[in-house]
Amino acid sequence: MNNLISLKYFVPELLLIFTALGLFISNDAQRLRSKRLRIVILFSGLVISLLLNIYSLYNPPHGLFYNMFAADSFGIFFKITILISAILIFTIELLDPQTNRNFDLKIMPKIIIVIGSILLVSVNDAIQLFLCSGLISFTGIALLQTYNVGEPDSQVSRSFITNNLLAFAVLFFGFSLLFGISGSLNFQSIGLKLTDLNQSPLILALLFIFILFGFGFHIGIIPFQFSVPGIVCGFPSNLNIYNIFIPGIAYFGVLVRFLHWTINPLEGIITAKVPPNILIALFGLITIIIGNILLFRKQSLKELLAYSALIHSGLILLGLSVSSSLSISASVFLLISVIIIYLGIFSARKLLKNHEPVQLLFITIFLLGLVGLPATAGFSARFLLFQALLQSALPNWITSLAIINLMPIVFFILRKILNIYNDTQSSSLSAPPLNLIILPLTFLSGLIYLGLFWEPIYKIINQSLIFFEF
Repeated sequence: MNNLISLKYFVPELLLIFTALGLFISNDAQRLRSKRLRIVILFSGLVISLLLNIYSLYNPPHGLFYNMFAADSFGIFFKITILISAILIFTIELLDPQTNRNFDLKIMPKIIIVIGSILLVSVNDAIQLFLCSGLISFTGIALLQTYNVGEPDSQVSRSFITNNLLAFAVLFFGFSLLFGISGSLNFQSIGLKLTDLNQSPLILALLFIFILFGFGFHIGIIPFQFSVPGIVCGFPSNLNIYNIFIPGIAYFGVLVRFLHWTINPLEGIITAKVPPNILIALFGLITIIIGNILLFRKQSLKELLAYSALIHSGLILLGLSVSSSLSISASVFLLISVIIIYLGIFSARKLLKNHEPVQLLFITIFLLGLVGLPATAGFSARFLLFQALLQSALPNWITSLAIINLMPIVFFILRKILNIYNDTQSSSLSAPPLNLIILPLTFLSGLIYLGLFWEPIYKIINQSLIFFEF
């Protein structure tokens, strides 16, 4: 589909771009008036874009801009996830007095990162992958300046910039090799060419290693298992949300799309000792194992959450290594449950900091959901994922090792919960205002609901696994 015809399917993205332009223009208005105006512009653009995406969720798939982008149910589902997350995060920042003061001064880089992430999940071509990735990365680097990352954290800033550039370079090199072999940068064309050429399994394994390394920094897997938690612990939580959390959702989405078009066609052809899907599963398993080892070094809750995110990234990657709708749906469901848990902890720490007993209660429940307590989304997500893996052709020893390596995180999180209560001084219990407790309660309700009634959202995810095909 050519560029002009593609525009009518690109309305939600265009609306967000005009929202960013409106925010930029309104910056010159009077200070108080400007803040209110920018908040209205921001939320109006996000909410309308969200509604448009929900309306078009099950529309027939289309290739946009000469198939460089895909307008399909899978990409739209991830856009909806990112938009809902962004709306909730902006709301938390507005309700938090500490971030509310300068909220409007930091909107521009944040909305650009959201736009870049939404574009990224629709990418169907390596050129657009690099452009969207560059937009997110360089805006994230610019966002560092708005948070005045000082001298104590300068090493963390350098680490973030260096790893961002390294991941970009490795990903670029991997796709350059793929282009040299397949003669194409379109994901679907690459898969078809690799199938026709029937390349050496060793060459394909090296290609996938480079590409997984390139994605590694953004989704928190090897070889960035040491640097990503260090960056997360060194930056403020608000900065991590935009530089790590939201882009991470988008990178998982584009990785699913890439693996769908490249791994699926190769599974029935390659009979090597280590085919690409086993290689991806090993990446996930090694990430889980290393995450558990690093847990022994943790001290604070922030470090514990960083290493836990590492382990869950490995789990999700393990599910993506199997090209079945059940496994991919379970991986996406696990991603949704992790999003709810981490945003719940973020909201409790930001909004309930003056009501410590209530805050600790919420954080405790979210942490229990993180370890897979029954009747929480964490439990149902793990159950669905391991059920799909055991029913797949993936060797059972990989799944068994993954299950065994989830035991240490249970111990460390339970011990952290006990330490939190032991280290906390007793204080009087006071009910937080409704406007502060409503969001933590919303995340808590989502955590319990998806633990007890997971079928509807799982069905929506499964029905959304429709990819554009030309």
